[in-house]
Amino acid sequence: MEQELGLPVNREKSQVAPIKEITFLGFTIFRGKIRVSTQVQRQFKERVRDLTNR
Repeated sequence: MEQELGLPVNREKSQVAPIKEITFLGFTIFRGKIRVSTQVQRQFKERVRDLTNR
């Protein structure tokens, strides 16, 4: 990709992985379905609890 498009690739952030499951930008892509990752769901619930004093 670097040679074809002339774009730099950050090797620390890039990965080659089987397409069966991958987390990207807070979303989990699994078997062709896109869902909010469990970590983001957990953070959201914690934030709601903090805001609602629960």
